[in-house]
Amino acid sequence: MSDRRLDPADTQAGKSPTTPGRLSLWRELGDFLAFLKHPTLRRGAGRLAGRVPVSGAAAEWTSGLALSRLLFWLVVLWTVNFMVLGPLAVGVADGNGVERVRPLLPSQWPYVVLWAPLVEEMLFRFWLRRPPGWPLYTLMAAAAFLLGPGWWLALIVVSLGAWRLVQVLQPTQALPWARLRRLRRRFPIYLHLSVLAFALGHLGNYQGGDTAWWLLPLVVLPQWFTGLVLAWMRVRQGIGAAIAMHAGFNSLPLFLLYLY
Repeated sequence: MSDRRLDPADTQAGKSPTTPGRLSLWRELGDFLAFLKHPTLRRGAGRLAGRVPVSGAAAEWTSGLALSRLLFWLVVLWTVNFMVLGPLAVGVADGNGVERVRPLLPSQWPYVVLWAPLVEEMLFRFWLRRPPGWPLYTLMAAAAFLLGPGWWLALIVVSLGAWRLVQVLQPTQALPWARLRRLRRRFPIYLHLSVLAFALGHLGNYQGGDTAWWLLPLVVLPQWFTGLVLAWMRVRQGIGAAIAMHAGFNSLPLFLLYLY
């Protein structure tokens, strides 16, 4: 299926972007598995579920924010990470003396639930539907990620990203067809590099130990799988859905800390 939202012919002809109707939960899960096998830029459910006109900004920020679907994917993430990948990562870390640099505390909720989802999504996944091509933005987003909580920097990154989105979604800013074809062809590479960078970036949360370098990726297996789900959600549902999903996922550990 073609990615109608990105076709320059549509935007230059003045056609409104569209958002698909909802697939069933299990068909959406199948779409995610198909995305892992063959990543594509196609947004939403394609022609399988019909289309409803929507503005470009709404497609990016609000069209994928159905609460029931976010809860479903949160359950999927929590189940896979806490029952499969998490124990494996903890086993590797404990067996090699690796521990977190700072323990997770309930008082960190502004950073964990607000700052991290905003900055990390804008750095690692915002650009997936368009090539990076904006050095200043990329540098500022990377600085926000590396320097840690700094609300002024995070707000600048998000504001610049939103402004850039408005620009690229205008009909006059449609990608040239040749550039779009290159993006589609290279998209699997961009996707997996972004997911790998997201996972390895979280190695900074750990210190110590004598783990062999080739075992280090196992410590961040949960972040790797989470990155895959968030990348799929960013492409299919928009950046707003990915940010909301990220914030919801980060909320559970803090909630458990409040309980215990």
